[in-house]
Amino acid sequence: MLLFVQALFNALFAGLLLAELNNAAEHGQTVLNAGFVRFGVGLSLVTTGAQLICAILILRRIPWSRPLAIGVEVVTIGSGIIALVNNGASPQFFTGLGLPVLALVYLMNHEFTAWFTQDRR
Repeated sequence: MLLFVQALFNALFAGLLLAELNNAAEHGQTVLNAGFVRFGVGLSLVTTGAQLICAILILRRIPWSRPLAIGVEVVTIGSGIIALVNNGASPQFFTGLGLPVLALVYLMNHEFTAWFTQDRR
């Protein structure tokens, strides 16, 4: 499912960004807006956890998991827009905006909605 892939990429990029910040600090380099970047990493890790939880709950067709997943995707898109404005286009651009938009389209798709709302057996 797309949410699992998205969570994997978010965790990977958050880890890489955190490693880069720590590497710069070890070498005495000053990172512009380091606090803001660390906040972004933390937000990315929180949304990663939320995406994993939503993906598991959606597979079980828990009724409130779809609206929660949609909300998480909207927050992720907002975070991606902020990153795009601050950093410009980067490899993280795809996971920050591309995957959440695809996931949102998929979550709102008629076929997915029909599958999600059909009776569980």
